[in-house]
Amino acid sequence: MIFSFNAVASMSLLVIAVQATEVHQQLASKENKTRMQIVRALGMQGKDAKEHLPLLIDALEREKDIDIRVEIMVSMAKIDNTNAKVINAIIERFHDRDSYVRASALGVAWDGIGIHGMKQYVAFVNDKKNERDYFFGLMAIGLTYENNREKKIPDYVVKCLEKNLFDETFDVRLTASLAFQGIAGKEGTLDRLPTINKAFLEFGGIRSNFTTIYRAYGERSLPFLKKNLEHADEEVRASTLRVLAAMGASARTLVPEIEKATQDPSTDVRFEARFTLRKLSEKK
Repeated sequence: MIFSFNAVASMSLLVIAVQATEVHQQLASKENKTRMQIVRALGMQGKDAKEHLPLLIDALEREKDIDIRVEIMVSMAKIDNTNAKVINAIIERFHDRDSYVRASALGVAWDGIGIHGMKQYVAFVNDKKNERDYFFGLMAIGLTYENNREKKIPDYVVKCLEKNLFDETFDVRLTASLAFQGIAGKEGTLDRLPTINKAFLEFGGIRSNFTTIYRAYGERSLPFLKKNLEHADEEVRASTLRVLAAMGASARTLVPEIEKATQDPSTDVRFEARFTLRKLSEKK
């Protein structure tokens, strides 16, 4: 978005004036423009607007305009992304009646709140009321770790995602596998490959999501994948070969096993084996 000089200057003046203005009156204005302006002004003030957070939290609950609801969440995160009440208010928007607001709440959660909300995200998943709760809670966890530099994953986070990898509902398992991509390969998860591989073997519908997970563990994954090539289920064998093809050079130690798979009874497995050998022979 491009602002003119006058627009920026006007917004700056509004920010200065906020301290002397009855903020709650502007948040209660019937004019959408007025409410949006004060919300943005408070966000621009950052931590200096902390005293107004209770008003913003209350406004978020009663605001009818979806764009203003989203802007309130953004501003609150700018003001104090460690405040528990702010975090909980944003997470509550995962239940919002509007899909745009729900998606925006997820964006603010991982990009604006980040790691500061992790305990609340996990609690949200554990206290879930429906499948949609699973999605937003699990994705908040996965996207947060995928997009920050945290190298060690707390055990309570890993256990939450592991548990949901084996949920009885397909959509939950699917989302958990996507979320696990955000933590795979990081310290705190390095001993979880047996559990990951078990989920890969048991649930065919989500196997494609495990490619990224196995790749994150690199050569640590190979003993499991080698064994998978001998599995009785031809779809497991074929899916394993697809993973190996995506892993590239790190999978070359399994070339003898892959060559053996070119003689597999299954047409699909033989095709995947030949394709994988071609991929592994490519020079990067």
